[in-house]
This record gives sequence, structure tokens and C-alpha cells, in this order.
Amino acid sequence: MTVKIKMKSIAAGPSGHFSLGETYDVEESVAERFIAGGYAERMEPPVVASSASSAPESVPQRGTPPEAAMLPPARPRVAASRGRK
Repeated sequence: MTVKIKMKSIAAGPSGHFSLGETYDVEESVAERFIAGGYAERMEPPVVASSASSAPESVPQRGTPPEAAMLPPARPRVAASRGRK
């Protein structure tokens, strides 16, 4: 199923180039990632399936960069050795 979105930022990748302010018909999974990251807004209302509802995936909170929301906690740094002792 495709969804119409309007880009709030530019994006490029294997699926193509998306320009600022342009509207695109994209797959629902792509649209959800752009919308969750704050890079796009939905142009048409979402279709709600009334018969079977699935649990939503965890979506980063608005204002949180998607990169930071998906990263595991940082490991403590270990000082590098400088050769023989």
C-alpha cells in the first residue's frame, strides 16, 4: 500500500532522492520511518484497519533524532596501549 507524504527535509538513498517540499507516493513502511524521524508529514489520513489491529512498533519520541533513538547505550572507552612495557 502506498502513502502520500510531503517532505520536510531532503533525503537520498537506494530508494531514490526526495526533495524538500515535494510530495511523493511511497510504501507505507518508508513513509512511517520518514514521519517518525520528522523528515516528512502524511498528506492523507491514515487508514485504520478495524478488524485486525497489530501492536505498533516502538517509535522515537518527537524531537529525538532517529539515529540516537536506535543506538544501543555507549560502552565505556578503554585506553589504548602504547606498545611494549
